[in-house]
Amino acid sequence: MDVLNTRPAEQAKDLTELLLSNNINSINFPTIIIKPVALKTLKSPGVGSRLVFFVSSNAVKHYFSQQKKSAVELFKNDQVYAIGSATAQALFEQGIKSLSPTKKFDSKSLLQTLPNKLTGQTCLIIKGQDGLADLANGLLEKGAKVELIECYQRISAERCSENWEQFKQSNQPIVLITSVDLVKSLLLIVPQEDLAWLKQQSAIIFSKRIKQEMQNLNWTGRLSLVSLQSNQGILDSLENMRQNNE
Repeated sequence: MDVLNTRPAEQAKDLTELLLSNNINSINFPTIIIKPVALKTLKSPGVGSRLVFFVSSNAVKHYFSQQKKSAVELFKNDQVYAIGSATAQALFEQGIKSLSPTKKFDSKSLLQTLPNKLTGQTCLIIKGQDGLADLANGLLEKGAKVELIECYQRISAERCSENWEQFKQSNQPIVLITSVDLVKSLLLIVPQEDLAWLKQQSAIIFSKRIKQEMQNLNWTGRLSLVSLQSNQGILDSLENMRQNNE
């Protein structure tokens, strides 16, 4: 079993080690590169209590790397939220205890943890460029005042031809897709002559949104949705696939 890990290189290490310890080969094939974006001046400076939302561990990394003050000082009067466990851990390492969904890590689940009405409440969303608008739209529907802070961008990576050829030779190739951006970039950097073969392969995916997008792109291989959006959830899905093939 060989897993094509399409995550950015800096996010692949822990999963690679976990899979190898369980006799699953991970082939690193990053499809996007994360780069910082210079922060703009806040319209809502740290006065009063705000709700602050970090949508990824990349948001944590690239926001605080551009700050002179400590994370605790910046948000000492605010309630901070993380969209998932990896983001919450990144915030914890900055000294911030955050609130986050417990099972499904997405905007809808995060919004469900909030009051139905947030009339006049200032909310900051710290994110990457061109991300989904679900969280912002949900907060606006609750009556909140929303400010977006973009601190990183995603650009397509160059193809690692050696790793791609290794994946093609696998007896049981499986693609890992954890975001819509990753599958779109994957299809851009894979050789044109290999696209039909790629779309026939099984994939581990993180959400129904990704499944719908891949089906729209004529992906015909089996799409397995993880029960938990984490490295352990990925491993569990792979173990189930391995058992079903024995």
